Amino acid sequence: MASNRRRFRFGLLCVTSAVLLSIVASYAQSHGFEVGLCRSNTIWEPKAKQAAIIAGIGATGLHWFRDAFAYPPERTQDFVDVVRMAKQAELKMLVVVIQDASDYDGSTAKADNAGWLFKQRCGWDGGSLKLSLIDTAKFKVRLRGLLSALKAANLTVDAFEIGNEVDWVCFNGDVPFARPATQHDVAVAARGYARFLQAAAEVIRDARFFPEAKIITFGMAHADEGWDLPLPHHLPNPAAFVASLRDLDGVNYLSNARYHVDGYGLHIYPDPNDIKASVAATLKRDSAALGSDLPFWITEFGWRKGQFPTSNGESRAQAVEQFFAALAEDRRDKFGPAFYYDYDSADWGLLDAHGKLLPEAKALTRAANGRRE
Repeated sequence: MASNRRRFRFGLLCVTSAVLLSIVASYAQSHGFEVGLCRSNTIWEPKAKQAAIIAGIGATGLHWFRDAFAYPPERTQDFVDVVRMAKQAELKMLVVVIQDASDYDGSTAKADNAGWLFKQRCGWDGGSLKLSLIDTAKFKVRLRGLLSALKAANLTVDAFEIGNEVDWVCFNGDVPFARPATQHDVAVAARGYARFLQAAAEVIRDARFFPEAKIITFGMAHADEGWDLPLPHHLPNPAAFVASLRDLDGVNYLSNARYHVDGYGLHIYPDPNDIKASVAATLKRDSAALGSDLPFWITEFGWRKGQFPTSNGESRAQAVEQFFAALAEDRRDKFGPAFYYDYDSADWGLLDAHGKLLPEAKALTRAANGRRE
């Protein structure tokens, strides 16, 4: 009897997988899914490993590569080298622009929340800097340095994501640590991010740099969906936070005479046991706050290897199929690229112990190319 039940479950999963792939393929052929991979802190790897990482990402057949520029000016050329390798691999490039201590003055360059409690929450002990205290003039100098170096190297950047998980304490010191955010906290964070976004967008849109590049708002961590427990370390309803930038102190920081943003950034880490429902819930809530004027760029999604097989016996490759099926069934006319997190880390990556691609990598490629096989 147990053997028969296993055969029935396997057969049901195969049928379900075929249906999901059909939905994804149909959407991809009519609308187009672009898919990329995240790989953070590539510059810290030896040059040979950098080249192997980016060549490996390029060999997957996916479209985009995402990495963050979060470094002081002296590391600019190292990041330019990473962009060069990505372009040589024929990958589109999404650069995440993150604040650095060199953008601040004096004591404001130190994080108030640094320490072991922060490390327990975020994985490192250095804390997070407050966007509300950034010296935008210094920040602009650092960003111009990067863009000037890219132009001098005859390189292009296809899109910029301004900030990373600004609604979450690990990347924004304006977010309260281990207590609920007050209205005052939200207002301070909104003004801080608005200034940061404006400064970045004005530099990027300069005719000397990348006026045609896409500008995306920060990828929302969505920490208020149940995993930031027992004490909160996030801003509530991040989509409403982004929407508030349309009229903040009488200024539209999302669209004005000097620049406009081209998409809203989302991070979605769905419940592996209920992927379609959890994706749908996030999209519905974010759409309610932001509307449908701009595409959603899902600049991170994924699952840890240890979360599979699920309670239903499903694999991570099947989770990828279900994720894209949920996007295909959503009512939005268009999505920007979706970026899997990540390429090669031990817990989240797409490589096995021997450095070979796992089956979920092929599921991503199928979604990107609208194939059902």
